[in-house]
Amino acid sequence: MRTSLVANTQKKKDDGIKVVEELRERLHKELLNVLEEEQKKEMEREEKLKKASPEELKKLENVFGIERAKASNRIVKMSE
Repeated sequence: MRTSLVANTQKKKDDGIKVVEELRERLHKELLNVLEEEQKKEMEREEKLKKASPEELKKLENVFGIERAKASNRIVKMSE
């Protein structure tokens, strides 16, 4: 009886560890996807900045600064 109780307890512990590992892996994949997405957006921003007129440059830098801050907050929240 005691052996089956110990085995049952160990199985529950192992199942819990498996669930945590699966969750960690899923979150890691989601974070990688977000980072890849933001890297693409950053490359697009750089291209727009290269093509921008001097008048557009300041405006774009402000807009992109806001976009980068939002992306940073999103990444930090996902990492917590």
